[in-house]
Amino acid sequence: LASGFDEATLELSSKFIRIASFSILFVAVPGVFKGYLVNNGYVSVTESSSLVLNVFLISAIVFSVYFRPSLLIVVSTLGYLLQYIFFLPSLRALNYRYSFALDFKDEEIKRFAKLFFPLILGVAVFEFNLIIDKNLASRIADGAISILNFASMIQGVFLSIIVASINTVTYPIMSRLAIEEKTDELNRVYRSAIVFATILIIPALFGIYFYSNAIISLMFPLKSISASEIQAIAEALVFYSFGIYTYSIREISSRVLYSHNDTSTPIKISAGMLIVNLVTSILLSKVMGINGIALGTSIAGGYGLVRTLTAMRSRTANLELAYIVKSTLKLIVASVVMIMVSLPIYRMLIDRLALLPLVAVTAVICLLTYAIMLLVLKVEEARLLVSYFKKSR
Repeated sequence: LASGFDEATLELSSKFIRIASFSILFVAVPGVFKGYLVNNGYVSVTESSSLVLNVFLISAIVFSVYFRPSLLIVVSTLGYLLQYIFFLPSLRALNYRYSFALDFKDEEIKRFAKLFFPLILGVAVFEFNLIIDKNLASRIADGAISILNFASMIQGVFLSIIVASINTVTYPIMSRLAIEEKTDELNRVYRSAIVFATILIIPALFGIYFYSNAIISLMFPLKSISASEIQAIAEALVFYSFGIYTYSIREISSRVLYSHNDTSTPIKISAGMLIVNLVTSILLSKVMGINGIALGTSIAGGYGLVRTLTAMRSRTANLELAYIVKSTLKLIVASVVMIMVSLPIYRMLIDRLALLPLVAVTAVICLLTYAIMLLVLKVEEARLLVSYFKKSR
């Protein structure tokens, strides 16, 4: 997986992997409970686990920088174990009891197995692409894997927050509507899911492009990495960021196929994405270095999105793509205005404020400008969000 490592680096990586392997159990078993709670309406409880995990992951990074590098893996693994402590009261409220019985002839077990393995392969394509990236990076230069790791980690934060949150809420609904053959309602849920995701993704892409150096510098202080490494991570992140939209929309769109019990199509698409990523990353890395690897991954995401949307057209006649495109154009306009307002202020304050307050002020200006533009441009989903928050008060 990292054929360019020297012996010492390979030994250290093997040690870290042995420690981190315990987290597989901590993720797999409670992950079943997460789906169980979501289907019973405990959505907010399941999302709290991500908050606990992120606290541990951030702590792990800090501890590894100021104390010992091995703490990065130890604290992260502990976070994967403890992130599910909030599940216990809700499971008790649902009177959940575990039964030590397994009948492979049970129809539900057979149906689960039929859906499980293709779904795992379809979801894991992004991780497989990262493995390809790291293998290629290990052959380019010392430190190349670390640069891609940092950039892909930031990209992964956006994907996990946006995709996981939306899929957690919408997938059970789409599955139910597909079973009930309520195609029009399913299309509306899908349309809303895509637009809500795009509302978050588009401004994030603009923010990454214009403020990537500030974001990287804030997350990784100069005492832990050099200024040249920050610049390299920022450049790789920009090329990875093109894939944030394509991978996010593809993952949400794939759930429509899964809700129709179509597992073979996503597997074929995932296999094609791996091939596209391998070929494009190899070719582009020879011209662009690390950035070419990141761009190759983004191109593979675009290929997967196009193939997924094409497959969906055979499942549902009306994807309301015209509405989605119209909403996306509005969001691009709102994001452009956001940058036009925030960037001059950022440049004016860059020599007057420390990094943290500078980023905080810029983020607030971006958020307010973007929110105002959503209302001015009459983005329907933004109006729904405002109505929801008014009712919840």
